[in-house]
Formats: sequence, C-alpha cells, structure tokens
Amino acid sequence: MMFCKDHRQLCCIYCFYSDHRFCKQVVRIEEAPKVSHAKGDFQELSEKILAECEKINSQHIDMEKQLATLQSNYDETLLEIASFQNKMTTAVEKLCHRSTSELETMFTCLKGTCTHEIQLHTEFDKRYKRLHKDLQSIQQDSEQLAFILCRK
Repeated sequence: MMFCKDHRQLCCIYCFYSDHRFCKQVVRIEEAPKVSHAKGDFQELSEKILAECEKINSQHIDMEKQLATLQSNYDETLLEIASFQNKMTTAVEKLCHRSTSELETMFTCLKGTCTHEIQLHTEFDKRYKRLHKDLQSIQQDSEQLAFILCRK
C-alpha cells in the first residue's frame, strides 16, 4: 500500500500505476507516519468520518422506516386477501342455492368482480415486489458503504 500526498489518498499498486504515477509525493505506507502531518489533515479526516457515520445512521433509520412500512403494507395485503377469500366463499355458497338462470347472471357479475380484484392484487404484488427490491438495494448500498469505510 502507498499514500499519495498530492491527493491525500491511500492507493494500491494498481491505483498507483493508473492514477498516481505522475504524482510527486507518493510514499510507501510504512514511511507515511514518519512524515509530519498537519493537524488539519486529521481534523478533516475526523470530520469526514463523523459525517459518514451520520449518513450511515440516517440511512439505517430510513431503512428501518421503510421496513416498517413494508411490513405494514404486507399485513394490510394479507387482510385484503383474507377479505377477498371470504367474499369469494360467500359468493360460491350463494351460487349453490340459485337456479340456472340466476347462476348465469351472477356468473357474469362475479367474473367482472373477480377480474377486477385479480388486477388489483396483481398490481399490489408488483408494487410490493418493487418495494422489496428497492429496500434490498438500499441495504446493499449501505453494506457496501460500510465496507468501504472500514477499509479506508
């Protein structure tokens, strides 16, 4: 590992050759502590670390809120599905007690209702899958950010 004083960055051998080969002040990491550092460098680094910690905490709180919203929406959807099942059970029981002509009329009506309900539930499913995917993306981004911070 090396340290580029020009950019105030740690760099590996690949970064050195690709980004820092023309820099004037690149030292091996073992030699870096021997060189005096300004207090401002440490203060700046400390402030950056604190800012990143605040950002991570904020993202963590946001993720927890989103997870709570997701759970709430999931529970609500389960109730809607149960309600739909009850409606369907009631409708089927009524169908069993109707005459053939009434059955034909009710079938047409129920088919329209079912089609509408299926479209609604399909849309709910798409929304919740999208929300779940977004939540996972946020979590992955947060984990990647934490990994990067731990390495610097």
